[in-house]
Amino acid sequence: MNRYFEKFGKAIVAFSGGADSTAVLMLAAEYLGADNVVAVTMESPHIFWYQVENARKTASRLGVQWVSKKLNITDEFLENKPNRCYVCKREILKSITETAIEKGIEHIFDGTNIEDTKEYRPGMAALIEYGIVSPLLDNELGKEFVHKTIAPLIADGFVFPNDSCVATRINGIITKDRLRAVETAENGLRDEFDGIRMRLFDNPPRVLFKRPKALNAEQLRKLSTALKKAIP
Repeated sequence: MNRYFEKFGKAIVAFSGGADSTAVLMLAAEYLGADNVVAVTMESPHIFWYQVENARKTASRLGVQWVSKKLNITDEFLENKPNRCYVCKREILKSITETAIEKGIEHIFDGTNIEDTKEYRPGMAALIEYGIVSPLLDNELGKEFVHKTIAPLIADGFVFPNDSCVATRINGIITKDRLRAVETAENGLRDEFDGIRMRLFDNPPRVLFKRPKALNAEQLRKLSTALKKAIP
């Protein structure tokens, strides 16, 4: 890894606070020095606030400068078309690139890994457009390496849920009110129900999980009550 990173003097990390970008931030801090790394996290109604807080706390723990920026939500994104993830990623990288120019930093890293190439991810096109460097992908590293890298932080009590954005819970037009309703509903349930997806605006509204999950009767009652309460 040292040979890979030695060609970069300073770098910005597009930092969501998730496991993958955390692994990259740790590597960048180790091989470039924490003083030569800036972590940039975006704030937006479609990004869970707990993820932003995770990013802030993790950057602080690693001694890396952390910058948060408000993300511009475009009408194109709110239309929720199949290219939504590309539109989002494009705006994120546009904003982070502006920060890189302001700070005189040439390179921007992200957390894309080799396993991301095994599924359709329209947002990856924006990485090419903005010349983003993906250290994990470049070194053909995946989730196993990520988990090994972030293990010391997990041992210290840090948690890195594998969660997609709030907008993935919504079919049809996205609004800030809809995003807010989903986030509020999931905030009270995430600790107990890992991978929960509150689909409040489906017909009918329903609760899904990222992976199959066995639930007991009490948990089913709790989810049913929460769903009824959360439906706008």
